[in-house]
Amino acid sequence: ARQNDSLAARIAALVEEVDAQFNPPRPLLGPFVRWDVHEMCDLLRPAVVVQTTFENVSMGMSICSDAGQPLDQDFLEAALAESERTKSVLGRAEVLRAIGLAQADAEALTEANAQFTARGAAPYAARTAAEIAIQTRDRARLDRAISYLESIRDETQIQRYLAAAQKAHL
Repeated sequence: ARQNDSLAARIAALVEEVDAQFNPPRPLLGPFVRWDVHEMCDLLRPAVVVQTTFENVSMGMSICSDAGQPLDQDFLEAALAESERTKSVLGRAEVLRAIGLAQADAEALTEANAQFTARGAAPYAARTAAEIAIQTRDRARLDRAISYLESIRDETQIQRYLAAAQKAHL
């Protein structure tokens, strides 16, 4: 629905209407269904890690990472600890991806990529591969990642990675 503003708005309104029935409403659901990256980044603080499920925290990190928005270091440390406590492999991979992006840490991105790949999370593996490629200036790896993203029509990420590659003269 991200490619259809009218449909996205209708879905978001329905989800928020249902969420309003809960007391308290889930803290990250509204910005997630509205795809409000800035609000999500503002909400991702250490306290939210214990206020909602780690799955919701992971989804929040994912939309911020997909938008290239770095997250707060204290939050990332709390999220990493929670991923280990809950034994959430894909959640941990999402934290490592966010760390890799926030700190330009290709090693963290490489570990995230390996975990996404091992669990069959191909879109996330392709995204982290593109992010690694941009950091390490590996055009062939970027082209392979873009090719996969094209096959699933992930236009938003393709445009973001191509713009980043151009900026890096890659």
